[in-house]
Amino acid sequence: MHSSTATPTGVACRSEAKPGVARPLQGARPNTFSMDITLNNLPEHIDTNKAAITVNELLAVKRFTFRMLVVKVNGKLIKKDEYSIATIKDGDDVQVIHLISGG
Repeated sequence: MHSSTATPTGVACRSEAKPGVARPLQGARPNTFSMDITLNNLPEHIDTNKAAITVNELLAVKRFTFRMLVVKVNGKLIKKDEYSIATIKDGDDVQVIHLISGG
C-alpha cells in the first residue's frame, strides 16, 4: 500500500518507488506525470503536473520545515537561494540533511 500526499503545487508523492522515466500517468489528466527519485537513500514516488519539480516544492510536499537544511541533488550542493529554481527530475538522488549544532 502506498501513502500519498498532495499539495497546492500540484505535486504528490508516495514511498516505494520503481525506477523509470517521468511519464504521463495512465488514465490521468493531460500533463500529469509520475517520477521516481531517491530521497535520503529511500525510494520515493512523486505524482506531479510537470516533468520536474523544484527543491522548494519537494521540501513542501515532504514537510521539511527545519530552518537549517542542506540539500544535495545528485551530489551537487544546492544553495538556499537556488531552492526555487533548482529542479529535481525522475531518477535523481536527493539528500536533505538537518544541521544541528550544540556545544
